[in-house]
Amino acid sequence: MKQKIKSSIDLFVSNTSEVNQVFTWQDSLSKKMSALLFTLKGLAVNTVAIKQSRDIMKQNTGLFSTFRGNLTLPIASLLALQAQPERLFKEVQAAYSALKEAKFYTSDYLTVAAYLMATQAQVQDFESIAKKAHDFYSQMKSRHMFITGSDDVIYSVMLTLTKIDVEEGSRELENIYQALKGQFPANSVQAISQILMISGTSSEALIKVTDLNETFINHKMRMDRSYTAPNLAVLALLGLPNELVVDDLVEAYNYLRQQKAFGLFSIDKQTGLLFTTAIVASVYAEELNDGVLVASITTTITNIIIAQQAAITAAIIASTAASSANN
Repeated sequence: MKQKIKSSIDLFVSNTSEVNQVFTWQDSLSKKMSALLFTLKGLAVNTVAIKQSRDIMKQNTGLFSTFRGNLTLPIASLLALQAQPERLFKEVQAAYSALKEAKFYTSDYLTVAAYLMATQAQVQDFESIAKKAHDFYSQMKSRHMFITGSDDVIYSVMLTLTKIDVEEGSRELENIYQALKGQFPANSVQAISQILMISGTSSEALIKVTDLNETFINHKMRMDRSYTAPNLAVLALLGLPNELVVDDLVEAYNYLRQQKAFGLFSIDKQTGLLFTTAIVASVYAEELNDGVLVASITTTITNIIIAQQAAITAAIIASTAASSANN
C-alpha cells in the first residue's frame, strides 16, 4: 500500500473521531461521510466551519425542509469546504427550486443534485439544466421503470452538466447497460453505466470494469454487490494496472478495518469498501502526470464519490429508520 494512501486513511480516521466528538447525535454514516469529504481534500476536518454552514442552512430553511434531512451534515460539510458558504447555499436553493419546477420529487438526493449544479453551473442556466436533467431521467425511467428512482436524479444532473445530447446519451447509456447486464445487480449496472457516461466512456473502460471485477474475485474480495459494484467504474477511470489497484485497495481496506470506529461491529463490508475506494481513487487521481487530465479526472471522481456516497448514505439511513419503525 502506498504511504500516501495510508496517510489518507489515518487522516480519515482522525477526522471521523473529531466529527464523532462534536456531532454526537448525528447518525454514524453521515459523520463518516463528512469526515471523508475533508479527507479527500487532504484537510483536517473543520467542525467550526461545519457548524457555521449548518446554521446557515437552518436560518434559510423551514423546519421540515429536505435540507434538514438525512444529509444535513454532509451538505453542511460540502458548504464548509467552500470560500463563501452562505452565498453558495443561496445558489444551491435556487438550483433546488429549479429542479422542483422541472418536476423532480423532493428527496435527500435532490439536495445533493442541487449542490452539484450550483458548484458547476451559472444561476442563469439552472432552469435549462433542470429541464434537460429531467429529460435524461424520463428516458431512464421509460427503459428501466423498476430500477430508476430518486437516487438517479444526481446522475441525471451530472449527465446534463457534461453537455451530452439527451437522445444520444440515453442510447449510449442503454448500450453500456446491455453490455454489463447480468454481471451485477440491475441498479448497480445502471449506476456503472451513468458513471462511465459522465466520464466520457470508452470501450476500454467498459472492458476494464469486468476485468477489475474478476481481479477482485481472484483476491477473495467481492466488489460486485449492490452498493460496491459502481466502485469498479470509478477505479476503471484511473486507467491503472488491475493488480496494482486491487492490491492497494485490499491492503487499504484491511488497514482501515483495524482502526477504531471501522471494525466489523461499526460498519459493514460494503460501506468499508466504499470509503476505501474513495480514498484510493482520489490518491491515484492526484498522481496522474497530465496536469489538465488530473484536474478533469479528480473533479469527476470527486463528484462521483459525492454522488455515490450521498445516495448510499441516504439509502442506508432511510432503510435503518424504516427497520426501526417496524420493530
